[in-house]
Amino acid sequence: MAGSLEALSWDVISRTFAESEKDTSVEEAYRALFQIRSQCPSVGEAADMLQRAFFSRACKGSMLLMHEVCYNMGQLGARATSKDKVKIGKFLLWVLDNEALDEVTRHEAAEGLGAVTVYDVDAQNDNSHDQHETIALNALRIDTYEVLQRNSNQETPLGQTCYLAVKAIDDPRHDGRICACLFQSYDPALGDPNATTSDIPRFYTQRADPL
Repeated sequence: MAGSLEALSWDVISRTFAESEKDTSVEEAYRALFQIRSQCPSVGEAADMLQRAFFSRACKGSMLLMHEVCYNMGQLGARATSKDKVKIGKFLLWVLDNEALDEVTRHEAAEGLGAVTVYDVDAQNDNSHDQHETIALNALRIDTYEVLQRNSNQETPLGQTCYLAVKAIDDPRHDGRICACLFQSYDPALGDPNATTSDIPRFYTQRADPL
């Protein structure tokens, strides 16, 4: 039911993005999209569902929904293991490098790539990579860095996002969770993860006069 606040089942989410004659409202698609990560049986299945959603009739032609797919992909991939990072990263790279797509969607893909490639959950948990997964992940990082650099500038929104993502990858202090706020998200600009609402005036002043 569109007005219900209950969590959607995985089956309902799957049907939302299935190719069918049924029209799906933006509200239904949006609700389903943001429950994929919480309701998914696994990270890999969540990545597959998000990719299906991107190309689905429900999201087709919607800049809002397509860019939210990329946002969720980036957040999902930030703490994914190597195998899933590669799957997610390849999709986001395709989006970023696809000039036929709108800039807002490509911007979100660039931001997601910054999160996906910076944080290594296997290394943090002292898990050993499978050799093939290690090679694939390293190749993804090389490709990501190259594409981000190629699109990086300080003039356009997309270029600025790529610039920040490159800086995040280059910064050894960066662990992916660097949003200068209390929200549990992964973003591509170095901030203060311990910030509280009392820091707002300081950040406001800094933003107004960054020099």
